[in-house]
Amino acid sequence: MFKGKAIYPLVILSLVGMLLISACAGPAGEAGPAGAAGAAGAAGPAGPAGPAGAAGPAGPAGADGSDGSDGKNGADGNAARFASIAVSTVRNVAGQETLKVTLAGFPRKDTITVTIVEADGPGGDYTVGSAKTNGSGAVEETLGSAGSPAIPSGLGVGVYTLKATAARDGASATTALHVKATLLPDPITGE
Repeated sequence: MFKGKAIYPLVILSLVGMLLISACAGPAGEAGPAGAAGAAGAAGPAGPAGPAGAAGPAGPAGADGSDGSDGKNGADGNAARFASIAVSTVRNVAGQETLKVTLAGFPRKDTITVTIVEADGPGGDYTVGSAKTNGSGAVEETLGSAGSPAIPSGLGVGVYTLKATAARDGASATTALHVKATLLPDPITGE
């Protein structure tokens, strides 16, 4: 068909045609509008807990409670636990006129009766005397007299219970009362 030199003009024409077609292309168009936002992704895992905050200031103090009532003997109340009686001398004898006692922890301004428990046998308590406590619930008193001895004359040698009992609420305390045979000093102990 084509012989030798005829092919060249055809190749040149093809090239010129392509150049013309590419030169005729118009300017680039404007950018289109932005697309809609995509759906939110899934939430990630929770992070670790933060450190604990500092403690807040202390609140105001509450109101004081009301005073409790005075109890009675032993397990029934509190007064008996704090009451006490003490004897000022260790050497006491039957028929002794006076006995000095110290009382503390009893109700204020109350009459306290002091007895020797079972001095006259079972159930026979002997009243030594009584004393009135001060505003602190304490007193130091010398009980007994020549006409009414603190320790009865018929009391045998031995150890007895000396008991102090409050008139108002029954609060009580006890101590040992050692009764000796004579007032002479003991040759061994010197008492």
